Amino acid sequence: MQEQISEIEKLNAKVIAIATKGDQDDVEKTKSSLGITFTLIPTPNRKVAQDFGVEYNYSGAAFGTIIIDNKGSIRFKSLDEAYSRTSTSRIIKELQVIQ
Repeated sequence: MQEQISEIEKLNAKVIAIATKGDQDDVEKTKSSLGITFTLIPTPNRKVAQDFGVEYNYSGAAFGTIIIDNKGSIRFKSLDEAYSRTSTSRIIKELQVIQ
């Protein structure tokens, strides 16, 4: 995702990732170690993921990709697994459709 962040931003989109474990310090360490420039929000509680229908797996993690337009409507949703996540190229194609 980070490698194509400029292409995503050219489509007037922002990446906001939600960590399913950890606190703000954990998030900052992750951002620093991975060189992430997009927003990463800690959420030790499960409410945000559950509100969007993203289920937690056996390890306590949840994976999903959701594109929300500027009116707050969900335009794309994919429930993912750790080993099989929505590709950045797919996300960009979906963003292009919204334009």
